[in-house]
Amino acid sequence: MDFNHFHYTLVEKASAEVENKFGTNYVLVVLQNRMSTDEVDFSLFSFEDLFYVDEILDTMMQDEDMNGNLTLDPSSPFAITLRLSQKISAIGKIPRNRPASRFLFI
Repeated sequence: MDFNHFHYTLVEKASAEVENKFGTNYVLVVLQNRMSTDEVDFSLFSFEDLFYVDEILDTMMQDEDMNGNLTLDPSSPFAITLRLSQKISAIGKIPRNRPASRFLFI
């Protein structure tokens, strides 16, 4: 393996530093988990973060039915993380059944 080539390739293709979106991510987590106002730390985000999240939510909503159910763009990062967190939550609620061992000491 040519580690020098690998190193120079990484340096050539290095991208610019990613903007810090902690506040935006925090607002999305609050909405995703439906946290109450008692649980929210309002010092962790700004009004700009709220406006940005509002724009994100507007662009990812595809449809709303008469009952208020939303259809989200499946390729939206928020929709992807929402599905992932719902699956993780569902896995955590699965009862764990341990089969009985035929050995008395286990």
